[in-house]
Parts: sequence; structure tokens; C-alpha cells
Amino acid sequence: MGVRWPGKFSFIIQRGVNADRQLFIDYIDTVTEIPALLKESLTTGAYSSRLTKLSNDLPRILRLLPALFPNTENVQQVACLSDMLSALHHLAGQLSLANLVSPPCHPCG
Repeated sequence: MGVRWPGKFSFIIQRGVNADRQLFIDYIDTVTEIPALLKESLTTGAYSSRLTKLSNDLPRILRLLPALFPNTENVQQVACLSDMLSALHHLAGQLSLANLVSPPCHPCG
């Protein structure tokens, strides 16, 4: 049994390492909650504490996520990681425009 993540790739988090499971849950919370919270903040003009917490967690998730997909020879793992990192970088850009995080760094400079 596990937590199912709906999306392009269907993940099932098996019982195992708690830190890995928590990272997946943090990822799911981040990509599902930030867009709605950002939209709400634009209409109300105030940031919620939940949005601030998720924004502060984003760099940690970006840093740790690649360790969950160590097999760079496995096309499925590479595709899943790429999809997940892309979603997080997109959110980082939106949060940067809202002045909630530093601008995402570009790998080329």
C-alpha cells in the first residue's frame, strides 16, 4: 500500500525509507498546493503561512530529489526525474515573480 501520485507518471510510494517517502509527499504537496495558494494570494494580496512554508521547502526538494532516481541508465527514472524537476523549476519561477524565493539559477550561468 502507498500514496498514489496522479500525473504523467504514476508513482506508488512503497513502505520503506521514511525520508524518501516524506520527500515524495513534500513534492506532491508542493506541486499541488502552490498554484492554488499563489492564485489566492494574488486575489487577497496576502501570503498564507502554508505558501511561505512550501516556498521555503522548494530548494530542499530540488536538492534532494535526484538522489531518489540514482540509475541514470534507466530511461524511466531519467524521464520521471526530468518531469518532476521541470515542475519544480516552473513553480520556482512563479514564486520568484511573487518575491517568495530567489530567482532560479540557470545551469549555464
